[in-house]
Amino acid sequence: QSPDRRAPLEAGISFTAPDGAPLARITPGQPFRVELSLTSITGSLPRALRPMAWIRPVALSDLPCTETAAAYRATGRGSAGTVDLNGLVFGILTQDEALTILDPERSVGTANLVSAQRFDEAPAAMIADEVAGRFILSLPQSGRVVAVAPMGPVQDLAMGLAQPDALAPHPFGGVWVLEKGSGDVLIVGDKGVTARLPLNARAIAVAGNRLAVLALDQVALLDPQGTALIRQAGQAAAVAASASDQGAALLWLTGDRLRIAWADAPDAPLEIPLHRRHDRLAVSPDGRFAFAFGGGAEVSVVDLSLSRVVQVVGHASPVAEVAFLSGAAFLRTGDGAMAGIMDLRMIKPGAQPVVGQFALGATSAPDPGAALLAPMQPEDQMLVVNAPGFTGFVLDTSHGTSGKPPMEAIPLRGGIPHIVRALDRGLRRSMAQASGTERFTTAARLPMAAEYEIVVSAGIGEASFCAPVPVDAPPPAPAALPGTALA
Repeated sequence: QSPDRRAPLEAGISFTAPDGAPLARITPGQPFRVELSLTSITGSLPRALRPMAWIRPVALSDLPCTETAAAYRATGRGSAGTVDLNGLVFGILTQDEALTILDPERSVGTANLVSAQRFDEAPAAMIADEVAGRFILSLPQSGRVVAVAPMGPVQDLAMGLAQPDALAPHPFGGVWVLEKGSGDVLIVGDKGVTARLPLNARAIAVAGNRLAVLALDQVALLDPQGTALIRQAGQAAAVAASASDQGAALLWLTGDRLRIAWADAPDAPLEIPLHRRHDRLAVSPDGRFAFAFGGGAEVSVVDLSLSRVVQVVGHASPVAEVAFLSGAAFLRTGDGAMAGIMDLRMIKPGAQPVVGQFALGATSAPDPGAALLAPMQPEDQMLVVNAPGFTGFVLDTSHGTSGKPPMEAIPLRGGIPHIVRALDRGLRRSMAQASGTERFTTAARLPMAAEYEIVVSAGIGEASFCAPVPVDAPPPAPAALPGTALA
C-alpha cells in the first residue's frame, strides 16, 4: 500500500517454545507460546485494547476472518474444534495432592479437564499469577515454589527454602512468599529469590500493589520493592491491606478493635471499636468496607469512611471465608452448607443486613483453610464451590437481592477441591517494545495433527486477520477408492 493508504493498525504473529526459543513447527499435544505484536501507525495504542485470539481447523466452509471475528465476539464461541485462547481457566488444588486445570467452556463429560499434575506432598498454598498467566504453588516439605502454566510443565521458581507457606501475587509478576521456617518474606520470580525481608512474619495479605505483613511483634505495609510504608509495633490477630483510589492503608485486628493506618499518616492510626473479637479480616476492592469475622458466628461490617461498625451479620455456622466482586461481598460458612451475597450498595448504618442466601448442599464440612470462593475477573462473577459435590456455582452481584438460583454450574474434575483459583488465559500485554508497538502473549496446545490457522481480532472496526499455524502434521493417508480391497 502507499503510505497514505496504510492501515492504522499493523499486526504480527509468531510461535515459540514455552521458554521463548524459536519454534519452526508445532507438535500436536505439546504446549507453545503465541506472541502477537500490534503497532499503531497513527500514534499510541489504547490501554483498554484487549485483543482476542483462537485457533481453528482449516475448512472450506470457513467464514472470512472479519466475519468469523464478528461472529465470535457476538456469541463468545468459535466453530467446532476451535482452540480458544480467551476467557478463564480454573486451577483446582485437591485434598489428594493434585492440581487440575479446567476449562469451564468445555463442560461436556471430562472434556473440561485441560491438564492434571500430582505432587509428592500437599501444597500449602496456590495463587494465580495474572502477569505471567500461570498458577504458583508452595511445597513446604521439599522447600520449593513451583509454577504451572495451563498448558505447560511444572517449573521450579525457587528451591532449598525453609518451609515456604503462604503466597500472595506480586504486582510485577511472580509471588510474595512467607517462609515459615525463618519468618522471612521473599519475592520470587523467574530468576528465583530476588528479595529476602527478615520480618519474623506469621501471615501476609495482598491488595493491589501493597502487601500487609503480620509479624510476632509488629504489623507492616510494604510496597512492591519490599520497602515498609507503614510499621506499627504490637501484636495482632489478623491483617489486611487496602490499595484503592482512597489511598493505601494497613488494617489489623487487636483485641476487640480494628485499627487502620493510612500511608499518608502512618504514625496516626485510627481505632474502631468492634465490641467482639475476630481473627479474620477482608477489605472490599474500593477500600470502603472491612469485614471482620472468625472467632464466633458473627461478622462485623465496618464502613471505613465512617470509621464505625454499620452492620453485624450472624449465622448458625461461623463464616470461614469472605471474597469480593466490585460491588458485592460473598460469605461462605464453615460447614460448607451456605453462601451469602451482600450487595455493598445496600449496606447502610442502622439498616438490617440484606444477605442473599444460596444453599450449597454440601454434605460435609470443607477442610479448615479451604479457599472455595474464586472471583472470576473480568467477568465480575464469583465461583462458589461445593467441595464434596465437585461442583462450582457461578453467582454475581444480582444474587444478593434477587433470590434467583445460579444460571450456571460447573463440574469440577479430580479430587475433592481444597483451593480454587481463576486465571484469565487471554492474551496478556507485555512491556512496550517501541513507540506505538505493544506485545501480547499467551499459551496454547493443539489437540491433534491437522491444518490450523489462528484468528486474531482487535475489536476495532474490522481489525482482524488470520495466519497459518505451522503444525508438524503427518502426511495424509492415501484415499481408499470405492470397491478397492485394502490389505
